[in-house]
Amino acid sequence: MVKLTEREVECVRLAGRRLRDKEIAQQLGISPKTVANTLGSAYRKLGVSDRLRAARLLGNYYPGMSLPNDGELELEASDGTDSDGVVSSGSWLAHYRPPPRASLVRLGLILIFMVLAAVLALGVSAILAGGMSSLQTMAPPTAR
Repeated sequence: MVKLTEREVECVRLAGRRLRDKEIAQQLGISPKTVANTLGSAYRKLGVSDRLRAARLLGNYYPGMSLPNDGELELEASDGTDSDGVVSSGSWLAHYRPPPRASLVRLGLILIFMVLAAVLALGVSAILAGGMSSLQTMAPPTAR
């Protein structure tokens, strides 16, 4: 049996519920970096490289742990993963988690900036085109 510390067990249990490191850190009153280090240590001890496999093994090694039973932890080939745990196309939607709100705000600001830059570029090109045509009309006939 794999020996995990109490903190590792708690972090893996919460990670198995699809919480992010920041959310786990808030619940446990520790830093997100500590959560990442703790999960990394647990992964090494369990011989896995991802949260869901770690949570599944946690349920095997610690039967009293309450893990989600809504199908999130099902890692068999029937859910779109092969024997290596690689997700095949089509099954990603079942595990999709929307991006955090801050990412959406950042994306919105980037899009607004890009639209403003395009409008500015069009305005500058229109001014330059107008200036060139006025220069051509003011030029002497022999220079045309």
